[in-house]
Amino acid sequence: MAQRDYLLRMIEQMGQVLIRLRKMLAGELAGGERFQQHLDDAATRFGITPGLLREATPETLAMLLAPTVDPSRCWLAAELLYLEGLEAEADARRDDAISAYEKARLLFRLIEPAGAMLTGWPEGAARLDTIRQRLAALDVPGGDPD
Repeated sequence: MAQRDYLLRMIEQMGQVLIRLRKMLAGELAGGERFQQHLDDAATRFGITPGLLREATPETLAMLLAPTVDPSRCWLAAELLYLEGLEAEADARRDDAISAYEKARLLFRLIEPAGAMLTGWPEGAARLDTIRQRLAALDVPGGDPD
């Protein structure tokens, strides 16, 4: 029971953090807040090393997560990378956006078809479709098909 309560609190906190990041990205929060710092804080808070997500190649991330993938942690890492890609794209940092999207795509693929089963949050398949569209919009060769 205590572990279940702990997990529920963690999921709720994760949701609040991601909502705040999305609002920052959409410009709904007042200026002065640094998106990247909040993204890094969110990753660290949930046991994910932001520098590793940012610097590792997609293949290295897959190797680090295999053979046993924790769907919730993998989903969170993928979602953080997706948000980082959106932020980079909004700042016209094309290469950074592509890198983040490709890593997010790889991680979402690791948890499909089951997804992370986080009620109310986009499943991996939905994010994969969105990422495919974002990469196609950035004219990434071969980015559109899976």
